[in-house]
Amino acid sequence: MVALLSAASSAHAEPTPEERALAASLFQDAKEAMRAERFGDACPKLEESQRLDPGGGTLLNLALCHEKLGRIASAWAEYREALAIARREGRASRIALATERIAALEPEVPHVRVMVPEGARFPELAVAIDDRTELRAAAWGTAVPIDPGPHTLVAKAKGRVPWTTPFEVALGHTVEVAIPLLAKEEPPPTPPPPASAPPPMRNAVPELVDEAAPLRLGVFARLDVDARVRGAAVALGPELVVADRLVFSGGARLGPSFGGELAASAFMLDGAWRPRVGLVAPLYVVDGARLGVGARAGLAWEATPSVGASLGVEIDWFPRPPESFEGWLFAPSLGAHARF
Repeated sequence: MVALLSAASSAHAEPTPEERALAASLFQDAKEAMRAERFGDACPKLEESQRLDPGGGTLLNLALCHEKLGRIASAWAEYREALAIARREGRASRIALATERIAALEPEVPHVRVMVPEGARFPELAVAIDDRTELRAAAWGTAVPIDPGPHTLVAKAKGRVPWTTPFEVALGHTVEVAIPLLAKEEPPPTPPPPASAPPPMRNAVPELVDEAAPLRLGVFARLDVDARVRGAAVALGPELVVADRLVFSGGARLGPSFGGELAASAFMLDGAWRPRVGLVAPLYVVDGARLGVGARAGLAWEATPSVGASLGVEIDWFPRPPESFEGWLFAPSLGAHARF
């Protein structure tokens, strides 16, 4: 937007010696940057020098710098302010330069006209361009000089939803932007009152949830080695897993002697590695059926939910062992299982 330099200059207090020195240094740096055509570096230095120690010469250079950057409206306003200062001071060369540049730029200066219909006006309505230049009600409907390029118009009012719209203006053109009636802000929802806690119930009996334990079928295979080195036997068969905790199995034993087994065991912990203990009813089919009792313990490794392995020991006792068989049997074992 156009800088209102005349207001700023008139309101500026007398600069201190330090401010004058800094302004002079900034002016020299800016002149060197302009000679090197680094106008983006030069303009901020000239702006600060003019703020510290306002002067017609600095203002003319600032206008030229802004013109080089394409900020036509800002340059036009600064040339007009510099022309007024030059006339007061009787500086003919500056009058000529400012007059020439004003005439050259005036046809190219873009404008924006902000329209606020009567029905959309509120006493507290605030309108601003690029969120830094306020347009009061007196400026509504007036073509306001503005630098070319993209801009943003913002309208705000108490109790209303803010409204924002982008617009762009080109050299020598006037853009008209209309502000609609701002919508009312919805009041925040009223939170519901806190619910009062129900009185505590005495002697309440907790409800029982009857959930069926999941069942899974599987198969196992195990290699048993007689501790007395009588040989090795292979056991295999189906198993039923209840709640991933209890295992019931039955199968055949094949080795130096034929037989079978019924067993029940339980996992003691959760995780990939789980201790396992159980009871077993071994059966020898030698000289008739010879039934025993036993116990087993070990460690199971669940590689996946469907596949695993185990390592353990088993102790069996037969009240009526076959001839040449011991009544006690102690066998380490190595097994594997799969579940579906």
